[in-house]
Amino acid sequence: MVPKSEEGLVVTSGIRKFPTNRNSILKNPEYWLDGKREVDEVFPYWRIHNKLYDLTDFISKHPGGAFWIKETRGTDITESFESSHFGTSHEKILQKYYVKDINRLRNSPFTFHEDGFYKTLKRKVTPILKSVGTGPSLSMILIQDSLFAGFLLFSVMAAMKASFLYAVIAGSILSLMANAAHNFFHQKDNWHMFLFDFTLSSSRDWRISHVLSHHNFPNTIIDFEVSCLEPHLEFFPKKNKSWFHRYATIFTGSILYSIGFYLVFIYRIILYQTGKTKFVKENALPFLHLLIMAAIGGSFLQAHSRVSCLSVTCF
Repeated sequence: MVPKSEEGLVVTSGIRKFPTNRNSILKNPEYWLDGKREVDEVFPYWRIHNKLYDLTDFISKHPGGAFWIKETRGTDITESFESSHFGTSHEKILQKYYVKDINRLRNSPFTFHEDGFYKTLKRKVTPILKSVGTGPSLSMILIQDSLFAGFLLFSVMAAMKASFLYAVIAGSILSLMANAAHNFFHQKDNWHMFLFDFTLSSSRDWRISHVLSHHNFPNTIIDFEVSCLEPHLEFFPKKNKSWFHRYATIFTGSILYSIGFYLVFIYRIILYQTGKTKFVKENALPFLHLLIMAAIGGSFLQAHSRVSCLSVTCF
């Protein structure tokens, strides 16, 4: 059954229910998770295929980090489970936390039949993954470490020399560092992903919006990253899509992307104040960076101007 949605939107994905909070004025990853909980209807358990599990006691034991289990309580995590685990050892562990079967259809259209395409492909690539590993390569780690060192070096030089040129270089490196951080979001808890927080955005939010949402349900109505810029940018086909949404957003979208990180930061501050999201320690990293530059440069205003130049270059 095609889910009810806003007028004119063409839905052909096979998803049964239109996501709760998708068209909410307040859009953030935590709202997306809340909406998924409402649709999946399995709280306080975790659903994998047609079985419910109570993973409460497993949160701190999860080899991939507590985040993935803790944040997904009350949701169907079948896609995350299948895409993150290879072999059979994890299935034996899972049996310890089994609660009961559930007959209600999943909202997701993915079936994961043993003789289907995905599970067949998974069986064939498992030996390869065991050989090459599933974590970031040494070269990727060295690249990110080098970018971080370069970012700190040129940030300090920009403060010491009062140089906008060094700030531009630091900002360019920050842009590369933020892109490289993408390779660490979906891994077990690690410090490399926190380097993304220097952009004023949030690695925690991106683990939800990009990994749990976009990677699992790419370009569907469940994908938060498709809906987060609506109604300005509408990626899906609509019968009543306006001329503006068809053509003008090609240009206005570039402006929106260039200031997007600032808007996300301001929006997150508002959500803090209204109690709609939580503060995590890595959110303080951009301010720590500013304070260090102010201490080295001897002037907060001077440091702020260099950081502003750095940020504009990055975005």
